[in-house]
Amino acid sequence: MVHIPLWSSSSASAPAATQPTPSPSNSSSLGQTTINNEPIPTTTTTTPQQRPGITRAPTTSAGLPHLRTPGHTDPHFYPPPLTWLQGTWWITHSSMSIWKDKRNITITYTPGPSTHTPSHAKLETTQGTDRLDDVVEYQSASSTKIKEVRGRNVAGADYADENTSTNTTTPTEEADGSGWDWRGKGIIAAAYSTWSIIGWGEAGGNKWMVTYFRKTVFTPAAVQMYSWDEGGLSEALVARLKGCLEENGSAEVRKLGAALYRVSNDGARSTTASPRGSVDVRR
Repeated sequence: MVHIPLWSSSSASAPAATQPTPSPSNSSSLGQTTINNEPIPTTTTTTPQQRPGITRAPTTSAGLPHLRTPGHTDPHFYPPPLTWLQGTWWITHSSMSIWKDKRNITITYTPGPSTHTPSHAKLETTQGTDRLDDVVEYQSASSTKIKEVRGRNVAGADYADENTSTNTTTPTEEADGSGWDWRGKGIIAAAYSTWSIIGWGEAGGNKWMVTYFRKTVFTPAAVQMYSWDEGGLSEALVARLKGCLEENGSAEVRKLGAALYRVSNDGARSTTASPRGSVDVRR
């Protein structure tokens, strides 16, 4: 996944797990079921051992989104299957300033060939690969031309945000699909970023995802929200996710969550966006 300032031109569920009180090693939640009298959709809790290929997301005992703290082992969190990630997503909210003059931003993931890295063996066995290629497509505020950035993501360690100031890294565990190392293709092959999934799920028939970006030379620390549907996430869900970010165990994530803004989507790409799950590799 890439969000950097280098652009090219071109199944019954199990009982819910008990959520501990938020701390630096725990994720957070917002304890409410309605916002402005609007019911908030909930997802069903399952455990990693009880999800053979299903796409149910981790939630708290109250049915709230489970947003983990980056860089900390979380027994209640598990990443989504890679098949759940594959396809086209719309970026709806971001704390990255580079998107403020862009609009109609999508990112499309497709599986790539495995790297056969020893520490990725379990992921490759369960998911079929440890690599996802991606294409970010967007329009500037003043142009109808669709520009793109291409890259590849290799499953990596989930790094603790506490170490970003000294640019040192503390990987938590072997690759499981939570953390990813991105590198650009073509003229931006030297560019890289490190990101991780801190929350995901389905609500109201739509899939959503929240990611955290560790600060690198090419990428500022950031959080972003994504929607599977172009129409975006409901206001109730967005408010709910922002509340979870505000209570996250990471001070940096709490600060980034407060800086989130809505990314522009004016519908101009409704008829020109890549077909769901496919990318024209000839461009």
